[in-house]
Amino acid sequence: MKFSQKQIFTVSFLAFVLSGFSGLIYQSIWTRYLSLVLGHAAFAQTLVLALFMGGMAFGAWWASKLSSKHGLRVLKTYAIIEVIVGIAALSFHFIFVHGTEFVQSSILPNSEIELVITATKWVWAAILILPQCILLGMTFPLLSAGLIRLSEKVTGEILGTLYFTNSIGAAVGALFATFILVPTVGLPGAIATAGIINLLAGLLVFFVSVGENPTPKAVPVEPKVQSNEFNARRLILCCAFFTGLSSFVYEVAWVRMLALALGSTVHAFEIMISAFVAGLALGSLFIRKRIDRASNPLVIAGWAQILMGIAALSTIASYKFSFYGVELLLSALAPSEGGYALFNLASAAIAILLMFPTAFFAGMTLPVFTAALLRNGADEQAIGKVYAANTIGAICGVFIAVHLLLPFVGMKSAILIAALIDIALGILIFRQLGNLQRPAHAILAGFSVICVFGALLTPKFDEAVLASGVFRRGKVAQTTEPKVAYYRDGKSATISTFLTGSSLSIATNGKVDATVQMDTKLPPTADEETMTIAGILPIVYLPEAKTGANIGFGSGITSHILLGNPKLTALDTIEIEPAIVEGARAFGSRSQRAYTDPRSKIIFADAKTYFSGNNKRYDFIFSEPSNPWVSGVASLFSDEFYRFVPRHLNENGIFIQWIQLYEIDFTLVASILKALGNHFADYDMYIANGSDLVIVAKPTGALPDKRGGLLSSPSLVSELSRQGLSTLGDINLRFIANKKLITPLVNSSPIAANSDYYPVVSHVAPKNRFTRASARELFELPLTPLPYDEILLPKQKLPVAQENLNDSIRNPKVMMIANARAVARVLAKREAASTIADYDIRQNAELILLARGNCGAMKTDNITLSALIKVGALIASSLPKDAATAAFKSSWLDCPKDSLPEHFNLAHDFLFAIAKRDTTELAYFGKKVLLNNDLRNNAVMAELALCAVAVALIEQNSPLEAAKIMEMNRNIPFSQGTRALRLLLASLVQAK
Repeated sequence: MKFSQKQIFTVSFLAFVLSGFSGLIYQSIWTRYLSLVLGHAAFAQTLVLALFMGGMAFGAWWASKLSSKHGLRVLKTYAIIEVIVGIAALSFHFIFVHGTEFVQSSILPNSEIELVITATKWVWAAILILPQCILLGMTFPLLSAGLIRLSEKVTGEILGTLYFTNSIGAAVGALFATFILVPTVGLPGAIATAGIINLLAGLLVFFVSVGENPTPKAVPVEPKVQSNEFNARRLILCCAFFTGLSSFVYEVAWVRMLALALGSTVHAFEIMISAFVAGLALGSLFIRKRIDRASNPLVIAGWAQILMGIAALSTIASYKFSFYGVELLLSALAPSEGGYALFNLASAAIAILLMFPTAFFAGMTLPVFTAALLRNGADEQAIGKVYAANTIGAICGVFIAVHLLLPFVGMKSAILIAALIDIALGILIFRQLGNLQRPAHAILAGFSVICVFGALLTPKFDEAVLASGVFRRGKVAQTTEPKVAYYRDGKSATISTFLTGSSLSIATNGKVDATVQMDTKLPPTADEETMTIAGILPIVYLPEAKTGANIGFGSGITSHILLGNPKLTALDTIEIEPAIVEGARAFGSRSQRAYTDPRSKIIFADAKTYFSGNNKRYDFIFSEPSNPWVSGVASLFSDEFYRFVPRHLNENGIFIQWIQLYEIDFTLVASILKALGNHFADYDMYIANGSDLVIVAKPTGALPDKRGGLLSSPSLVSELSRQGLSTLGDINLRFIANKKLITPLVNSSPIAANSDYYPVVSHVAPKNRFTRASARELFELPLTPLPYDEILLPKQKLPVAQENLNDSIRNPKVMMIANARAVARVLAKREAASTIADYDIRQNAELILLARGNCGAMKTDNITLSALIKVGALIASSLPKDAATAAFKSSWLDCPKDSLPEHFNLAHDFLFAIAKRDTTELAYFGKKVLLNNDLRNNAVMAELALCAVAVALIEQNSPLEAAKIMEMNRNIPFSQGTRALRLLLASLVQAK
C-alpha cells in the first residue's frame, strides 16, 4: 500500500508525540526506581538526567553515522528502535527487582571500599537504563532524516515540528505519569504503559514506511553562508553544547528554587519539569516556519541566545513573586481536595511564569542550529551531531549545577553564570556574522550587558524568604524574623537554620525538621519530646544494646540522647545531605555528643547502601526521616524497606520508627503500619507531644519487657527531667497500643500496604498536607476516658507517673493526668479549684463543689450530673487504680447514697467500676446505664457506657455479645472524645 507524503508526515509526527510522551514517563519512573538504588530522589534525578542525556547524545551521534549510509531505510530503522525500546520497558521491572536484590544481597556486602560501593550502584543504574537511553537518542535524527528525504526541500519546518511534537508529548507525559499512571497501576504498570506506547509508535511508522527512499538527500549549500570567513559548523556545535549546558543549569536552579516555594513533593517536581519542557515545545513551534524565511538562521540563533540570557536574568529580580504568589494562593484556597487541585494548577502557572520565557527561547535554538548546519553544506549527520552536542552540554550543566554551582556559589550566581554563557554565545554569533554593526544587534548586545551588570548589583537572594516554608506556613518570612543562622544550597537539598524568638529550627527545602527551645528557662518545644522519647526507647527496651544506627541526622538531638546510654559502644548516624549536619551545629550543647563523642560516627550515605555495603548489623536501628509527603522519603516507610531492615539487626534486635500524625490521615498511616506489620512480629506504639507516633518493633518474637534503670544515668538526667521523661512511668503515659490491639483497626482501612513499586503514601500525602489532614484515630486514643489498654493489655500494667509531672510539657496525655490529679485534690478539699489548669474541668469541679449538701435538688439537676460524669470519667480513667478508687470512695456530694436519685448512684457505680478496672462490674453497670433514660440522654455517658461494655465483653472473650450490644446502640452519636475508641472496638469485635 502506497502512502502519500502528507500521510507519512502526519503519522510520523503523531508517532513522535507518542515517543516524547513515553520518554518523559521513562524519565519520571526511572528516577523513582533508581532512588531505591541510590537512596535519594535528588541524586536519582541527577543520575537519570545524566544517563538520559548521555545515552541520547551517544545515540544521536551513532544515528548520525548510520543515517549517512546508502541503503539504510531510516524510517524503518526508527520504527524498529521504538519497538525494541517498548520491549525493554515491558521487561524492566522484572530485571530491576531481581537484579537489585542480587546487587544488594550478594555484591555490595562483599565490597568494603566506599568508592567501590558507590561505583557499583552507579554502574548497576547505568546498566538498567543506559541502553534504552541510547536507543531513544537515535530516534530524533533517524526520523528527521527520513522526513527530510521525503520532503521537496530541506526545511527547518520539519525540524521545528519534530522538536515541538516530541517536547509537547514529553510535557504531558510527565504529568500523566505522576497524577494518573503511578497512582492507578504503580511503577511497573506505568513503565509497561510507556513501553506499549513505544510499540504503537514503532508500528505506526513501520506501517507507513513502505517504499521510503533509502538514499540520503543531497543538501544544497547556500553560497552566502558558505562565504563567511569562519568555521560556521564548529561555531554551531559549540553553541549547541553551551546552550544545552546553560539550559540545564537554569532547570536545576529553578527546580530547587520552586521547591522552596511550592514544596518538594513528587507532584511539584513533575509540574516544574513539565512547565520547562512545555516552554521548549512552544519555542520550537514558534520558530518552525520562520527558519526557512530567514536569510541566515544563525541571526535568529543570536537573538534567541541573548533574549534567553536576559529572560533568565529577570528571574533573579522576580524570584520573590513565586513565594508571594504561593502566600496569596494559600490565603485564597480552602484546604480541600478541590483547593489542592487548584493549587496544582496555580503551581503550574507560577512555574510557567518563572521558567517559560527562558525555556521558550531555548526551544528555538536546536531547530535553528540544525537547519543552519544543514544550510552550511552538512549532510544528514548534522542532525545527530547538533543533538549530541546539545545533550552532552546538558549533562555537563546538570553536574556543574548540582556539584559545583549550587553548593559553592548558590542559586543566584548559578543563574547569573548560565545567563552570561547564553548572552556571550549570542554576541559571539553576531560578531562572527559581522552583524554587531547593525543598530538592532548592537543595541541588543549593549542592553544585555547592562542587564548583566544590573543582576550583579542586585542583592543576594533573601535567605529568610527562601527558608520560610511558605507552602506550609502560608506566609513569607520577613527579613528580620526569623533570623537565618545558617543557609546552604546542598547537593540534594537546601538546608537552613533560623531563630524565631529563642526557638531554633532546622529546615530542609523550607520544611522544618526540628524546632528546639534554646532558652532552658522556657518550656521545651513539642519536637523536643519526640526526639527525646525516640532516643530513650532503645535504652528502655534494650538497655544492654552495644551498637545502634540512626537514619537521619535532623537536629542531632536524637543521636545525642542515644549516646547518653553509657553501655552503648558505637552509634552510626546516616545522613545523605552533609549540609544538614553542618547546619545542626547551631544547636550547640543540645546535640553535642553527636559531634564529639568518640562512639559517634556520622556517615554521609544512603542507609540501604551503607548497611548492605558494609554488611552492618546492629542491636537497634532508628529511622527518623522527614515527612512522607517529601519527594523520595516515602521509600523509608515502605514494605520493601521494612523487609530490608531485619537483615541488619542482630538477634533480638529492635527497630524504632517515627511517623507523623499531622498532615496525614489515618488511611495513609494504616498503609505504613500494614507494611511494617508484614515484617515485624510485634510492636508497641507511643504518642509523643500529641501528634507524633513512635513505634518500637521486633522482627521475631515478642518485645522484651521495659526497664528503666538507665534513665537515671548522669548523662541523661537533666535532659529527661526537662522533657518530663525521667521514669518508666513517664514513658508508659505515652503508650497507646501494641500490634495485637491496633491491627484490626489498621486492617479495617481498605488500603494496600505502602510499597516502593505501588506507592500510596508519596502520592496521597501531598494532598493530605495541603488539606491539613490528621490521623485523629491514633492521637485521640490515649485521651479517651476509658483505660482500654490496661483492661485489654494486662501485661502493659506498668508503673505510670503520678508525682513530679512536668507542668511545662504540653503533651495532651500528660496535661490530662495533671488535671485529673488536680481535680481529685480539689474534690478531696486539699486544694482550691483555681489550681486546675483546664478551664472546662475547673468549671465542672466548681459546679460539683456548689452542689454539695444540696441533696434534694439532685433529682432534676442535669447540670451537676453532667459535671459529675465528665470529672468522674477523667479521674476514673486517668489515675492509677489505687488513686482512682480512693477518689470514688469519698463522698463527692456530701449526700447519703439513699438520698440521691437512682441515676446519680448508677453513674457513680459505673464510674467506680472503671476506676477498679473490674470488667464484670463494668459490663453489668454499663448495660444498666444504656437502659437508663436519664443517663442515656447524656451523650458523654451513653457513649462511654457503650465502649465500656464492649471493652469488658472483648476482655471476657464474648465478641458476639459485644457486637450485638454495639449494633443495638449504633444510634448513639459519635463524639470527639470517644470516636477513636469506638472505631477500635468495632474493628476488634469484627476481627474476633
